[in-house]
Amino acid sequence: MAYKFQFGQAILSGNLDQEGDIVVKDIAGNTQAKVEDNGVISGSSNFSAGGTVSLLGVAQAAVDVAADSLFYFDATDGLMKRETVGAFAADIAGDGLAASSNQLAVQVDDSTIETDSDALRVKDAGITEAKLATSVAGDGLTGGGGSALAVGAGSLIDVQADQVDVDLTEAAAATIANGDHLIFLDGGASGAASKGSTADLAALLDGSGLSRSNSTLSVAVSGAVHIASDKVSITGSITGDALDFAGGADSISAIHVVADESTIESAGRSSLRVKAAGITATQLATSVAGDGLTGGGGSALAVGVDDSTIEIDSDALRLKDDGVTGAKLAPAVAAGGLTQDGSGNLQVGAGSLIDVQADQVDVDLTEAAAATIANGDHLIFLDGGATGAASKGSTADLAALLDGSGLSRSNSTLSVAVSGAVHIASDKVSITGSITGDALDFVGGADSISKIHVVADESTIEAAGLASLRLKDDGVTGAKLAPAVAGYGLAQDGSGNLDLDLSELTEEVIASGDLLAFQDVTDNGTHKVTVDYLAASFAGAGLGASAAVISVANATNGGIGVQANDIKVDLNDLSAADVAVAADSIAIIDANDSNATKKESIADLVAAMAGAGLAASNGVLSTQAGTSTQMSSGTALSEGYNFTTGSAGGSFTLPNNPSTGDLVVIKRGQTGDVTVSTAHNSQTIDGETAILLESPHAAVSLVYLVTGSWGIV
Repeated sequence: MAYKFQFGQAILSGNLDQEGDIVVKDIAGNTQAKVEDNGVISGSSNFSAGGTVSLLGVAQAAVDVAADSLFYFDATDGLMKRETVGAFAADIAGDGLAASSNQLAVQVDDSTIETDSDALRVKDAGITEAKLATSVAGDGLTGGGGSALAVGAGSLIDVQADQVDVDLTEAAAATIANGDHLIFLDGGASGAASKGSTADLAALLDGSGLSRSNSTLSVAVSGAVHIASDKVSITGSITGDALDFAGGADSISAIHVVADESTIESAGRSSLRVKAAGITATQLATSVAGDGLTGGGGSALAVGVDDSTIEIDSDALRLKDDGVTGAKLAPAVAAGGLTQDGSGNLQVGAGSLIDVQADQVDVDLTEAAAATIANGDHLIFLDGGATGAASKGSTADLAALLDGSGLSRSNSTLSVAVSGAVHIASDKVSITGSITGDALDFVGGADSISKIHVVADESTIEAAGLASLRLKDDGVTGAKLAPAVAGYGLAQDGSGNLDLDLSELTEEVIASGDLLAFQDVTDNGTHKVTVDYLAASFAGAGLGASAAVISVANATNGGIGVQANDIKVDLNDLSAADVAVAADSIAIIDANDSNATKKESIADLVAAMAGAGLAASNGVLSTQAGTSTQMSSGTALSEGYNFTTGSAGGSFTLPNNPSTGDLVVIKRGQTGDVTVSTAHNSQTIDGETAILLESPHAAVSLVYLVTGSWGIV
């Protein structure tokens, strides 16, 4: 076969079949490009291609991010260039990102923000004082702007650790005088804070046998009862069982109780007291051992500990090493007594008797409403002296405190107790015979008393051979214990019984080999166990324990990197595998679900990436132009290659909803004309609504150029 070549435009129709190589030379005869008969295309100049480039047969391989490169279009000169994957990762790493080992990673300070698997989160206890604005500190608070929040402690206010207390010990010392006012709870233990005069209190306390002048109470006497040296006294021998006296029978100078001097002793013949070390295990009732204690009924008291959170070190209670967990707990922003404003700032809620001034909280006793002190009301006092704890007690309790020998009490009213020869006449105490009162009895007639003896209740106190009084075995209950009995690590409940008070324990750092106390559910007994054993028990799947330290177990090729203080995803640690694009999945960040980390099949990813001119099947991309469809008259054409054979012809329509860039190739057979028309009148083919292929084996390529316009290539 002969070929004719010419200068200028050459127009060919029909098919061109070339056997052998096609060589393009310049005028000088130098080869510039070659198309070999094995399909290899080579050239020494630039390669320019329009339309869709289909790279079929490209080998599949796993990307080596350290060595492989990506091809990209250089917008500067319009040329295709390449860059390593690692360099590309470094190029796109903007603020908050960094490229490490040719991979992108989010940069965190790991003190305020940390990574958890593939998510960012605020680190536990990461918001420190430095992160708080000064505006956070509202009324009654100081701090913010780098300083911790604190309640401003003003007059009579103490701030201790995590609580605000009224500290009455800060009140200036003064002598209580007539006309002064006391703070009390009007209506009982839960009554309203009120104030009342000392004269009102004295009037409340003024019962039978007493007289009052303004705020001063006096014992009213008459007859054989008189007041000498500010004391009420009588004459005559009145001592009985467990009592002794100094002086003669008719000139008694002092009466004193005879104590056993082992459990009870006299202190300078002026008072009775429990002898130091006089209360032994024998005197303690079993009920004394309240919550957290064992013993009593003859056994020494001992603190019961679980030995897992609390242990006994010699004679001291302490937190067990590693007993308190939850190191990631940050301080509560809003503690009791605090409120938040509309901006979330904290401020002290100023209630009754509380003033909030700028950055401090003060007690303002002038706010207390005036009221008359009555039975059932409560008074505020310092329990234990000028530095004692702020407490409240009923007027009845105060009357009970004042209710000594020779007095009786009805609610909050004190009266001189009389019996026998002693009676009250005209609100004065007098005697005519029997003079024994509470806890006393006598021998002889009402008018001829020969001996007075103390009557013991025989439950807490008993007479020892009618010679002395002593504490009864098991007679001292919690109600009889003074607050001072609660020593280090102990506190009293509402009944006076002793309970554990862990707030007094000292802090220690737990270490390997230390022991924790625990209660065994099998035998309900208290035992001890090493922290090493506890750590090993806690170390479940994915964890290991060594020397009381729990660590993450890092599986070989597990994709996890375990460092000294953190855990990170290390994809380079994963074992290699051949990808199965039809079945395997990759990890993605789902922008439609708050950037949550999820997995997606490669097949779904490829299907989503397949745009105009591309098709996806089981994870493999291909150009739609590479598909081949045999046409039947009256049907719609498909993107890619469409053909008829033999004499088959007919009318065909282009795709109904094409996308820009869609390529449709039509080839007719030997006979049978093929008419190709648009699917809508709004679409054209180079300005026409239809074209005709009338030559044998004629072919045409159509590209959807823009909306409504097909073009013949």
